[in-house]
Amino acid sequence: MIVSETEAPPVEKMACPSVYGFERSLDPWHEDAFPDEHKHAGVTGKRRGGWMALDWCGNPLGFFPDGMEIN
Repeated sequence: MIVSETEAPPVEKMACPSVYGFERSLDPWHEDAFPDEHKHAGVTGKRRGGWMALDWCGNPLGFFPDGMEIN
């Protein structure tokens, strides 16, 4: 399957049993997500949308950008 704006990764295919669900997000590692003094640490280019994997109480565990293939 290909992750898209309307298609989140399937929870049952996650290797991490702590993934409880997903919510839409922007790339948390993009330079725009950092304050000015830390922008050098982020990725550049267009900031991508995708799905943030969440644990049972809403803590972020990982990011799956739109267009990523999940086997």
